[in-house]
Amino acid sequence: MTRDGTVFANRMAVFAWGFTCVWIGMLVIFTAVLLRDGPPDGQPPQIVLLAMAVFWIGAAGLLGFALSRPVVRVAVGPDGRVEVVLRYPHRVVRKQFAAGALPMPALVAGEDDEGSPYFRARLSLPDGSVADLAEGHDRDRCLAACTRFLQVAGGRAD
Repeated sequence: MTRDGTVFANRMAVFAWGFTCVWIGMLVIFTAVLLRDGPPDGQPPQIVLLAMAVFWIGAAGLLGFALSRPVVRVAVGPDGRVEVVLRYPHRVVRKQFAAGALPMPALVAGEDDEGSPYFRARLSLPDGSVADLAEGHDRDRCLAACTRFLQVAGGRAD
């Protein structure tokens, strides 16, 4: 659906996926070394096992977070159709809507985990889900994504 259409791509989730793979990979290696060699000399085995358990619990939470973050692709065709593809590591969700059925995208302001401003160009979908057209610390880039979506989707504003 990209022939003469406009595509919005938000690939921010790829970082979370990659970080999670690296974290769990290193944790598997550290766990294998611990099982092979035992705890380091002079360290109580209970403390080492407790530390490994905490790291594995953290890895489970990180995995859950990463699996819930999709790579978003929104394609607006010249015929007024909007295709939304939410690509997760374990599944792909495809949705199609008429451009007129979608509300105006909103600029959502928030903070990142360090307290810095963080913005999302958020498109609310009729089924209650959302698709972030763009996100990051650059407010102007996210606002431009909202504006560009309005231009290519017919300029409808609710």
